Amino acid sequence: MNKVLISIVFIGLVSCSNKKDGNSFTVDGTVKNSTAKMIYLQESPAGSAPVIIDSSQLQKDGSFNLSGSGKEESIYSLRVNENPYPFAVLINDSKKITVNADLMNQEEPYTVKGSNASQGIIDFDRSTMHQAKNIYDLSREVDSLLKMKAPDTVVNIPFGKYETATGDLKNFTLQFIDKASSPVLALYALGNYQRLTQQLGLKPLNNMEVSDVVTKSSAKFPNSSALNELKKNQRSQQAPDFTLPDTTGTPVSLSSFKGKYVLVDFWASWCAPCRQENPNVVKAYNQFKDKNFTILGVSLDKNKAAWLQAIKNDSLTWNHVSDLKYWESEAAALYEVRSIPYNVLIDPTGKIIGEDLRGNDLENTLRSVLK
Repeated sequence: MNKVLISIVFIGLVSCSNKKDGNSFTVDGTVKNSTAKMIYLQESPAGSAPVIIDSSQLQKDGSFNLSGSGKEESIYSLRVNENPYPFAVLINDSKKITVNADLMNQEEPYTVKGSNASQGIIDFDRSTMHQAKNIYDLSREVDSLLKMKAPDTVVNIPFGKYETATGDLKNFTLQFIDKASSPVLALYALGNYQRLTQQLGLKPLNNMEVSDVVTKSSAKFPNSSALNELKKNQRSQQAPDFTLPDTTGTPVSLSSFKGKYVLVDFWASWCAPCRQENPNVVKAYNQFKDKNFTILGVSLDKNKAAWLQAIKNDSLTWNHVSDLKYWESEAAALYEVRSIPYNVLIDPTGKIIGEDLRGNDLENTLRSVLK
């Protein structure tokens, strides 16, 4: 499900551009340490091939002057003829943008003047790349210690730093988006964070988090057609129906709970984090079960006896289903479950209104909707 919203984010970027009846802007500057003869200004919508909108010969001193036109802000890039990849990424938030590049400088290949949004791209990329490297290094350290079968007390030190670093990356991105001076810059940060977390093997923002970001950003930039289109295109989040056998072998469908708030809880008896989270789920169930709320447990077990014993031991007194297919569970595939514990909260109409809720987040969310 996350893939769809990530794609929609990129569609939003594509829809920013409209060259008809647009406002013109110029990009000038210099390119050092390059033997290239030509420079190109490209519109670079994510998910689509770049489109060249202007080109110019590089003068002997490396200077250039390009121009473009766009009704709204969009993503643009600069590249030279000897390299298919851009060396600079820009947002046309001003009439005149100056880019000075040194293609031999890997630390700071270009600088920007006259465009706060373009500078924002540089700042965001620099910070997130630094944080990503730290996360990657910590993950390798943890993996190395685990392979050496180091004691938990030793592994927990870098693992704690790893968890803190991943949380810091997420918080930085959300704060950056909240403070962004440009709607396209906000979308750029959102799309790049989603891609970066997947490359690092982390969980990207879930559907509800993306929806919240888009709602806040569209309220901040009400005249942005990109954000308005993105908000309109967000799917209704209807929960896919499924039917699985319960503990007695009787088929049970998710749709049979329509009219109630339902927490679809994916877990397994062999999953230690799931078992650790179960007391929180039990607490939430007991607190809200009389307020038109229930839980449907979906187990990724493959041993029925172990599944039933875990239900009994953890006092999980709600409905449970499983096809005992482990990670090949049909329901898990339908909801694109890649790790557990995982859950989705569904309202009485069958719409998903929450996702991956744990601990206090689960209790607070239920309290807010079950008034």
